[in-house]
Amino acid sequence: MIANFFKQSKPIVFVVLVFLLSFFFFIEVFQNINFPLSWTTIGDVALKYILLISCYVLFDYAIKQFEIQKGHSFGGLFFVLFSVFLIPEVLDGYIVYAFILFFIGLLRLLGLTRSARPTLAIFEAVFFLYLASLFYHPLLFVLVLVLVVTLVFVKANWRYFIAPILAVSAAVILTQLFNLIWYDKALQLDFFWPEWEFQAIGFYTISQIFSFAVWCLSVLIFVFQAFNVLQKRALYHQKLTTCFLYLALLGFISSWFSISSFGGLWLISIMPICVYLGDFIFRFRKKKLKEVLLWVFIVFAVVFSLIQN
Repeated sequence: MIANFFKQSKPIVFVVLVFLLSFFFFIEVFQNINFPLSWTTIGDVALKYILLISCYVLFDYAIKQFEIQKGHSFGGLFFVLFSVFLIPEVLDGYIVYAFILFFIGLLRLLGLTRSARPTLAIFEAVFFLYLASLFYHPLLFVLVLVLVVTLVFVKANWRYFIAPILAVSAAVILTQLFNLIWYDKALQLDFFWPEWEFQAIGFYTISQIFSFAVWCLSVLIFVFQAFNVLQKRALYHQKLTTCFLYLALLGFISSWFSISSFGGLWLISIMPICVYLGDFIFRFRKKKLKEVLLWVFIVFAVVFSLIQN
């Protein structure tokens, strides 16, 4: 039974999940790629594949290193399934670069929970999150999460509020230097701070409606499980849950602007949704219903792959 397989955290489960993510990725590639292939296309696809797998590796590392999830792999399973909603944009644009930088920044931010050098952790988190926002601008909202995590996990210090300013400045300077050296021209202000227009994501296709419906269902379960954790678990997990609730909220807020996308909505909120949806499934006592729920989400992923093409 599928629940019995994923309720363990062993190397074989990790390998199976990497294979499943690879399967979804290459199914999308072969459905949308134009033949004959050029070396440029092959290199682009290969790089995006490596970065997507790296995102899953970072997710798996984060939930184990910071004891967010232990003893099962349901969170990893949902990460792979929900990546289906991201893969079309991964192939069509630059969002995968935002994805990997976002996870690196999130890892450094989680490092605040244990770091002996919180100023450095804040600097690195803001640096990578801001770089990620250059590829997907709504990630600028996630910078608010740095303040939330700082206030929740460490005592206030003036250095913690100077570090983000220095990090953003360093990211801007390095990006400008790279562009001057590589392209021999300076970047304009709108590259770093785009025009914002209040406009919710539009529903233009069945696949977009389906993606948002699955996101809403997943968020409902996530919020339910998050509040269970806030009421019953240890203080450390309560603090983590508070931060993840803010992250999901920031992801939702970011979707109300013209520069957002459905893939971006999943990008920002995928970690909290997967972690607490996995926790919900793991702690669900009715075995038959647990199997049904898992198969429902698997079917969701497969259906999305079919209807969007």
